[in-house]
Amino acid sequence: MSGSPLAPAPDHVPPDLVIDYAFSDQPGVDRCPFSANARIHDLPNVFYSRRARAKPGWVIAAADYIREAYGSPEIFSSRNATGFLRLLGKDFDLIPVEIDPPAHRLYRSAIAGRFTPAVLNAMEDSLRARAREMLSSLADQDTFEFETAYGRPYPVQIFLDLMGLPKERLQEFVAWEEQLLHGDSLEVVADGARKITSYLEAVIPERKANLGDDLLSDIIRAKVGERPVTDDEIFAMSFLLFFGGLDTVAATMTFIFKHLAENPEDQALLRAEPELIPGAIEEFLRAYSVVSSPRVVAEDIEFHGVTMKKGDRVLLAAALAGRDPEAFDNAAKVDLRRKNVRHLAFASGNHICLGAPLARRELRITLEEWMRASPFEIAPGDRAVTRAQGVFDVQRLPLAWTKGRSR
Repeated sequence: MSGSPLAPAPDHVPPDLVIDYAFSDQPGVDRCPFSANARIHDLPNVFYSRRARAKPGWVIAAADYIREAYGSPEIFSSRNATGFLRLLGKDFDLIPVEIDPPAHRLYRSAIAGRFTPAVLNAMEDSLRARAREMLSSLADQDTFEFETAYGRPYPVQIFLDLMGLPKERLQEFVAWEEQLLHGDSLEVVADGARKITSYLEAVIPERKANLGDDLLSDIIRAKVGERPVTDDEIFAMSFLLFFGGLDTVAATMTFIFKHLAENPEDQALLRAEPELIPGAIEEFLRAYSVVSSPRVVAEDIEFHGVTMKKGDRVLLAAALAGRDPEAFDNAAKVDLRRKNVRHLAFASGNHICLGAPLARRELRITLEEWMRASPFEIAPGDRAVTRAQGVFDVQRLPLAWTKGRSR
């Protein structure tokens, strides 16, 4: 997409605020997209890029400004912000992520029951058993690729169980999600969207005829206020959960393990003081927030001295907000003893991620179990490979046991 011709910026955009910045093109992005993009905080807090996520628009990089935008849905609207369903010729929005308040709350409450503390507590033993089983399978391997051996299959299997979808198709589902969220052309993204659509359009009627105890059945049974959800609403909610459940936790987990493999002192700290793990997860989420959120300006406004017009696209660069030096002391340093970390990894305001409690639990259980195993490092003679195409992620994470074997 980077080679596409650039359209002129709109007339209301001052020339000095046109900075054609793209996350994926910064030197060193294949080693750490967060460090590679650190210079974004040397630019204006709000600027206009004709290459922002392949769509021209404003980029907001300051953490406080992003939080303000999340909290102002009447100005920074979510309606048709991703555009995924429009690629398929559908004239409705992803639910609930592309729905603004107050309707957003009605849709959100319809599917929130699977993420309550009581439900997650009941899942704890099975989540831990799965983590131990997958970790044990690596015990006799000198080296292994973490992303494919654990980092992706662990959270994705949990999600597929939650939705009542077949785990044996995991690799196929992940390939579609890869196209949708990391595709390097509009054609690739659209093809991924079509594949997911074809699958859901086949499985939803089957599930309607055989409702079960799963999240997809919950969606089909849901009511918005007093009325049942429509077929379009069922599809929109299912589509969102499908790609959301396959990517973001896996991406976050692989960055955490890349960090620990490259920083043995932090591994040693968590092994010696496992009570630090919950707080360390918040620090990891700050330093390695993987998602940025698109918005559309709903009315002409002046935002911190910048004129924005109705219909302008805006990218809330939450993937980089955690490295904002104005928001965090020594923002580039990952400090596992940092207190009261207020990050944007799960967004903020009305659109804070519904699955965040499950994500935190998966991360906590994973770290608890892996910190009981042998130390690990980047496999000698190899290196991790990262990218910032769509959701930031680690494409390859070759690990080796540092001493002895995993228990």
